[in-house]
Amino acid sequence: MASGTSRHVLITFARSFLTLNLARLMAAAGHRVTVVDSLAVGVSRYSNAVSGFHKVPPPKFAPQEYCRELAAIVEREKVDIVIPIHEETDILAMMAG
Repeated sequence: MASGTSRHVLITFARSFLTLNLARLMAAAGHRVTVVDSLAVGVSRYSNAVSGFHKVPPPKFAPQEYCRELAAIVEREKVDIVIPIHEETDILAMMAG
């Protein structure tokens, strides 16, 4: 990514402090950050570093619905980069085909 180029970043697993720290770093670098989670209350959701939150189906129990919803968010919000955290990495990799 070129220096000074702002991107829209989507990070999964909003309840994680790892997501919160990553959101803060991305926002400090000038990027717009959106987070998603299957739980309505996630620590990252309420951060000043985050500009948007979406509740999505649980990836472990509804992987196809999760991937469809994530793809719809990426398209609708013009997301440039998706950073999956924890189990979402495996779910997205399995559904890539």
